[in-house]
Amino acid sequence: MKNIGRLLIAAVALLAGGLWTIFRYCTGTTGFNFAWPVDSSRISLNFTTIGTAVWIGVPLIIAGLVLLAIALIGAILTQFLPEKKSEYEDTSSKRILTLNE
Repeated sequence: MKNIGRLLIAAVALLAGGLWTIFRYCTGTTGFNFAWPVDSSRISLNFTTIGTAVWIGVPLIIAGLVLLAIALIGAILTQFLPEKKSEYEDTSSKRILTLNE
């Protein structure tokens, strides 16, 4: 269980680092318009990142997503494994009859 927690921490750190790198060095605009009726409201987010930040940020995000998927699969699989070793070992392996009888 510790390994899955460590994978999750690493995944979040890589995702945060990648997103920070991309958004820190981006240029762009954001806008949010309220309108009546509500279906006329809109939000727009335009950003452009150029240069080294793209080459560093995108691989960090991809590695973070891969680690997040591995941690999710590991967490799901550990839910189906027994918690104690004695739950899946056969403890009744003693002989019923002795050889002298």
